[in-house]
Amino acid sequence: MVRKSRLVTGTFAGVLVGFVLLGTLPSATAQTGKENPQQTIKREKDRWAVKTAIDPGASEIDTRAIKVTVEELLAMQRPADMSDGKGDPKYQNLRAKPVETTVYVVEAKIVECRHMPDGDYRVKIEGKSGKTMYVEMPNPDPEFVSSVSRFQKDMVKVRKKATDKLKPEAIVKPVSIYAKLTGVGFFGWSKNMQGQPVGNGIQLHPVLKVDWMKEPKNNDRSNAGKP
Repeated sequence: MVRKSRLVTGTFAGVLVGFVLLGTLPSATAQTGKENPQQTIKREKDRWAVKTAIDPGASEIDTRAIKVTVEELLAMQRPADMSDGKGDPKYQNLRAKPVETTVYVVEAKIVECRHMPDGDYRVKIEGKSGKTMYVEMPNPDPEFVSSVSRFQKDMVKVRKKATDKLKPEAIVKPVSIYAKLTGVGFFGWSKNMQGQPVGNGIQLHPVLKVDWMKEPKNNDRSNAGKP
């Protein structure tokens, strides 16, 4: 029995040393692994402070939510001096006012979701006109969102509700669920990975509240774009 115990201990130590040498010791994936154990998660760097409300301008966010439509959000003006992709030097820790200091609430149909490599839940929502945009729900674990964020507790609640209802996966998952979503305005990339324009890049990031809804009784598109 003693020999067997020493053998198991030695084997474990050898595996641990192997992890260290290869640089594969589990890190920030620990908590997200409970949601999606198949995916390697790494926190994003681009505008992360703004995305998670730990930037200096986060205190200026007015939490009195303004009701809008998907179409109205897509029509909002993106700053002319904001880059269309990653690594914008001016806006790394700077909010684009007034959009990024405003909280919006929108009722829409959720048509797909995905657990992104940066830990976020990316959720595509559709307006009455059929136009779409994204809202994002960061992983609220301290490895991803600092506890100093004024919205950290809200993100915890949103993340749990989304996990239970949507069950996002590492690949795009089609869904059909109506919801009322409240979140902070945010300009993401305005070009996709292929370099093609995708509008103003508007998102709600982070989502601060989600309420599930029944499908509207009058769900036609004759009033598309109207509040």
